[in-house]
Amino acid sequence: PSSANEPVPEPRTEEDSHAPLGSGENVLIVEDDEYLRQLAVQIISSLGYRTSATQDGPSALAMLDGGVPADVLFTDVVLPSGMNGVALAAAAKERRPGLRVLFTSGYTQNAVDSASNVDDEMELLDKPYRRRDVAERLRLILDH
Repeated sequence: PSSANEPVPEPRTEEDSHAPLGSGENVLIVEDDEYLRQLAVQIISSLGYRTSATQDGPSALAMLDGGVPADVLFTDVVLPSGMNGVALAAAAKERRPGLRVLFTSGYTQNAVDSASNVDDEMELLDKPYRRRDVAERLRLILDH
């Protein structure tokens, strides 16, 4: 029996079987909603990536400072603790030049742009996202 707070795996579809997979790259997930954080870990792990996860910017930076491996920062734009995802990404890239960033948001692109200075070069994945969307976007930013 699973509790009501556990992520429910999305049903696998034929389309999912062709989703581009990772090859052990490390993804640091930053999401303040515990359910969504667990779901992101589950989806990203199922795609062949190693994951670390936390709930806010300061703890993510502490993890990076502590040596947690990260090829991609997968972060919500809106975060608690006075540091949004854009500020987190900037601080994380100072620590790890070459770190790739994939933002997620439940808000429309226009709201995100005006609220957080997300520029056109930043990758944004709208919530709710599907496993295949995550797979494609992670491969896209890692391969380019």
